Amino acid sequence: MFNSYTAILDYDCGNTESIQNALRVVGQNSVITSDKFKIKNASSLILPGVGAFPAAMAKLQEKDLIEPVGRFIDSGKPLLGICLGMQLLMESSSEFEETKGLAIINGKVVPLKSLIDSNSNRRVPNIGWYKIIVQDNSSLKNLLSGTIQDDYFYFVHSFACKPTTINETLATTEFGDTSFCSVYVKDNVSGVQFHPEKSGKSGLKVLKNFVDLKV
Repeated sequence: MFNSYTAILDYDCGNTESIQNALRVVGQNSVITSDKFKIKNASSLILPGVGAFPAAMAKLQEKDLIEPVGRFIDSGKPLLGICLGMQLLMESSSEFEETKGLAIINGKVVPLKSLIDSNSNRRVPNIGWYKIIVQDNSSLKNLLSGTIQDDYFYFVHSFACKPTTINETLATTEFGDTSFCSVYVKDNVSGVQFHPEKSGKSGLKVLKNFVDLKV
C-alpha cells in the first residue's frame, strides 16, 4: 500500500476508473475501494457519483459505507464529492422521492427545473461545458487556486445542490436566468457538480489542488 494515497469510494455508482486515471496524471497514488481499513488510512477520499440519489444512498447503506465516510470526515482529512457524490453530502434530495442524504452540508438537492421560469427554453439535463463563477470567499479558494473565471468544466446533471449557508458556496454556474451552486466547501469537505476527471486541464487543476490540501 502507498504511504500516501487517495481512496476513491467504490459503491457501484461512480466512474471510478476515469477519476483514477486523472489522479495518475497529476501524480497522485490512488485506490478504488470499499475496504474500511483502506478508507480510514487514506490521505484523502473521493466520493464519486453517477445515477440517481435514492439508488446511490441505498448502495452506500448496502455496502455499510456511511459510517466509514462519516469517520473519515471527522478525522479532518480532505473529502471531495463529485457530481452525484456532491449531492449525497447534502441533507436530502427530492429526486423521485424525498430521500435523506449524508447531511454533512446543510441544504437540499433540488431539480434544476425548479430554479428557472416555466417558460424558459433551457433544457434538462444540463449537459456540456460551462464556466464557474468564483465567489468572494477568499478563505475557501484553495480548491480553485489557479483557476480563472474563463475556465470551463464539464457538467451532466438534472439536479443541483442548494446549500443553506451562503458562505459555503465557493462557485456558481449560470443556468438560464439564474444560477446554481457548482462548488461548495465546508471545513475539510468539498463538492463539485462538474466532472473534473472529464474537464481537461481545468479539471486536473482542481484535482491537483484537492490532493494537495493539508489536514
